[in-house]
Amino acid sequence: MPEPIKLREAAAEEHAELSEFQEELIYMTATLNGDHSKSTYPKLTENLTVSEAVKYCEGAFQTFLNECEKAKQSRIDGSEIVHCAKPHTAPQSKSFLHKMLSCILCKD
Repeated sequence: MPEPIKLREAAAEEHAELSEFQEELIYMTATLNGDHSKSTYPKLTENLTVSEAVKYCEGAFQTFLNECEKAKQSRIDGSEIVHCAKPHTAPQSKSFLHKMLSCILCKD
């Protein structure tokens, strides 16, 4: 395969402040990670450098992947949306008594 063409001539500025677009990406990542419900969410990008933002995004994505794996192991329905802020629980099987009473009360 050929070497990809570099889009940038200079090296990355790891200690630079985030651009508006990068801040939006951090806020999107926060929703993926479950941090959108925390009180620190509005100030998440204040004083954040590019290198710190990269670490945050990588950690958030890893958290999301771990939660997806936990959901898969817990036999959560594949159509369920994984929420990192909430723990996932396996579906509860109903006891015979619960099923029987449900059937009697249903009146169908």
